[in-house]
Amino acid sequence: MKSTYYGIIIAFLVTITACKNAGNQPDGIVPKEVKAQYPEATILEKAGEVLYNTHCKMCHANRSAKDNMLRAAVVSEQYEFEYLRQYITKQDSLVNGGNKEVIAKREEYNSAYLHSFELTDNEVKAILFYLKQ
Repeated sequence: MKSTYYGIIIAFLVTITACKNAGNQPDGIVPKEVKAQYPEATILEKAGEVLYNTHCKMCHANRSAKDNMLRAAVVSEQYEFEYLRQYITKQDSLVNGGNKEVIAKREEYNSAYLHSFELTDNEVKAILFYLKQ
């Protein structure tokens, strides 16, 4: 129960942070105590952790696993955000569209599972931020 509560708070704080960064947040929505206690990077990393554990961990293992292909791709910065966003949210469309790189990765890792998560850009950014830490 506690982890669900924290997950909701973190998702709320990430949304507020994202709105603030986009210039859409009126001053004073996030209490000063919260900002002081949890720097934006910490909030983003925690939100990424919750999202990763919910959507990715079952196939990609822990963030620290040596064979975590997703983390290796993020840390190496070999892919642009747009590619990673599509890979996470529309992998099935990439495969069905004949994306040779995605198909080769799936064959390399012997993966039969295609995922298509409905995540916002900010949620994907939080996952990528978490993986990069």
